[in-house]
Amino acid sequence: MESIIYSIQKKLPALTKSEKRLAKFVLTDPQKVTTMTTSELATAAAVSPATVARFGQTICGKGGFPTLKIRLSSEKEFTQPIY
Repeated sequence: MESIIYSIQKKLPALTKSEKRLAKFVLTDPQKVTTMTTSELATAAAVSPATVARFGQTICGKGGFPTLKIRLSSEKEFTQPIY
């Protein structure tokens, strides 16, 4: 399974404007995202909770945002974002 960080970076060009804003927030501080609720992340990234839900599905499929948080927390090493 590829790194979740790499998955986000790879899909970045195809995301909507709001999803890109959210992706950049996630890539900037992935560890912090693992402790945030959907609403907290939406507020911090200046997007809607629906955008957080859609982003989770875009990146992780049916598991959505909860799976995204799990995959982020299981990353062994966080890399610098490339965007």
